[in-house]
Amino acid sequence: MAAPEPLRRHAETTAQVLAAARAKLGDPKAATPARPARKVDESLRGSHRVAAVALLDAADEAVWAAEEASRHELAIDDELVKFSARLRDSALALSRALGLSGEEAAALLVEAKKQASVAELHHRSQRKKAHDDPRFVDGLKREGVAKRLSDCGEALQKAIDAAAEALAS
Repeated sequence: MAAPEPLRRHAETTAQVLAAARAKLGDPKAATPARPARKVDESLRGSHRVAAVALLDAADEAVWAAEEASRHELAIDDELVKFSARLRDSALALSRALGLSGEEAAALLVEAKKQASVAELHHRSQRKKAHDDPRFVDGLKREGVAKRLSDCGEALQKAIDAAAEALAS
């Protein structure tokens, strides 16, 4: 059975926010993504509710990452752009999975998890670059944005895990 419509809407909103964050990281003149309302549909219960809250957390982290990049006036960083694109792809795969059931949904959840799990690897890479960067302060600013995106990836993974739990029950 497919996930409830309110949960699918949360996933779609998160994917849209991540797409806007990716655009902002790739073009400092792009609009900063809007922060979605922190309201979970009252009809969601159990694993569906956990997934919805985690999706809201992921969207918040993506907005914070874009805001930090803008506030620090970071130059375009291809690695951060790729990083945010992988998170967007994860949210899109989750969104599609929530509309399906059975093996199709499970395969998309696995793909979403793979995309989101790359977040920590990117964060570690950014941290190492930050400490090796001769412009240490710029490196720390990039590492701060990478940390926000890593937190976004963790929230996405939590949402994916909750969606998988709901699918299994």
